[in-house]
Amino acid sequence: MTDVLLFFEDAGHQSIIEPLVMRIASESHVVPILHRRTAAGGRSRVVSELRAFVRDRQAGVTPQFDLAVVATDSNCQGAKWRGIIEQILAPVTGAGTPPVVIVVPNPHVERWMLVDSHAFRTVFGRGCAANEIRASGIEPQLGGIEYGPDVIAGMNLERMITADPSLGAAITDLRHAFQHF
Repeated sequence: MTDVLLFFEDAGHQSIIEPLVMRIASESHVVPILHRRTAAGGRSRVVSELRAFVRDRQAGVTPQFDLAVVATDSNCQGAKWRGIIEQILAPVTGAGTPPVVIVVPNPHVERWMLVDSHAFRTVFGRGCAANEIRASGIEPQLGGIEYGPDVIAGMNLERMITADPSLGAAITDLRHAFQHF
């Protein structure tokens, strides 16, 4: 069993990135135990949680974990936010510490649901435009994000590596992290 600590910006990240983490862990023959530090509150909440995590880690009061996954949308500023997250985590990362995978969907995680049109069509029975969810006869309670796990389950991850750079980076980085367990 592998303890995975998750930091998410919002419910969309939990609905899409968490199933991606679980799928890649399964494909790597790893059984993850997920621990969520945040799943709501936006980027400012993620930054606050990360700072609190660093303080707790330095004080030795955080539970042990094997891998951390931090996710926040790029909002078209991916390098900026990746750098901010790396800077916040710098005091508790590096040699001899558990790996951290930083996931920065560009421009936002909900777009990942539309990247694999075949997976989208399998779930919704229609094309890949945002208005197609309602047109399929499915009445989404959360705007369709609640179907994220189904779309991720149907995705061709090999194709997604080249189809979307931010999704491809997430897949590649998660695979690399899980291959060490």
